[in-house]
Amino acid sequence: MPEEDLPVFPNIIPSSIKESRFRVFEKGDFSTEKDLKSLMLLLYNEPECDFYYFVEQGSPADPLIFAAEQHGDILMSETEFFYYRHPSFKRDYVHIEKRDGKFEWDWEREVVDKGPMYSRTKLQLSARMRTELEILQKKEMEKRPPTPIGSPYGFNDEDWLIVAARKEKADTLYAILGFQFQSKYYESEQLTNQFISKASL
Repeated sequence: MPEEDLPVFPNIIPSSIKESRFRVFEKGDFSTEKDLKSLMLLLYNEPECDFYYFVEQGSPADPLIFAAEQHGDILMSETEFFYYRHPSFKRDYVHIEKRDGKFEWDWEREVVDKGPMYSRTKLQLSARMRTELEILQKKEMEKRPPTPIGSPYGFNDEDWLIVAARKEKADTLYAILGFQFQSKYYESEQLTNQFISKASL
């Protein structure tokens, strides 16, 4: 198609632009305690994100999610209906609520006729659980030694284990030699050997 025949989006300024993030969960995603703990950590670490839990209409929620809600760890206070699986995308649901039998697209009619319908429940961390996780995080941070000089990308759990193990050896000094691997000003291997010989004195 010639460039002059391409459709042009009208130059219309919208009233507003809203940007949001969300995560989709389905029944069966929380079959173990580890799955539930991972969810709680996500809810704690991503407060700006919306978490949606989809369950087939008439089907009970995962037992662990139900128990967490009953215990007051997770809130499930907002539920919407008339959601259906998107025919082309996995873990994607569309809201189709047509009571007059009219649909905007033919595929929407097929999706509704085929079913099943799903409910969408918003998952939130309770204030009590958020406070408990904040206290736990603070205690864990207090246990950790001062951040050592190392990777500019931060330390993961494995790095902290290495640091803790080395700090127990008070009679040993660990040094990090950082330099450009190849340079016209020095030989990398010679520079390394010289550093080791000086440090051994």
